[in-house]
Amino acid sequence: MELRERLDELVLQSCAEVGVDLVEFDVFQAGNRKILRLFIDKPVGVDVEECAKVSRTLGARIDLEDLLPQAYTIEVSSPGLDRPLKTTRDFERNLGHLVRINKPKGAPLIGRLKAVTEDSLVIAPKGKGIEQTVARSEILLAKVEAEL
Repeated sequence: MELRERLDELVLQSCAEVGVDLVEFDVFQAGNRKILRLFIDKPVGVDVEECAKVSRTLGARIDLEDLLPQAYTIEVSSPGLDRPLKTTRDFERNLGHLVRINKPKGAPLIGRLKAVTEDSLVIAPKGKGIEQTVARSEILLAKVEAEL
């Protein structure tokens, strides 16, 4: 098994053990050190302790298998509000949240995310308006809107 495949498995196992979803995982070289950068999330968001738990769990698994002989750093954080929503799981995690949908034509649609399928989203527009179904293929950019 290749190094990246084994790291992917260990990352997924560590996230599952802590009870969070893996949003993104990158590995890259920085000088003499490997950097493992993870973005994790769950429907109610993640806190610093969950990030630390994933880091400790993953580090212990890597060390147990002596998978990375050189120095490495594990960086774990939440994806943040400004990260675009791309996958079905991204949208599912944000059901009930206020989102901004940019399409090729017209003004952005801002509203509450009510339903998600592989092919479409249902949005209840902010303020008044009828729920709208938006085909995922029509979305240029989708992000969570901050609510104050």
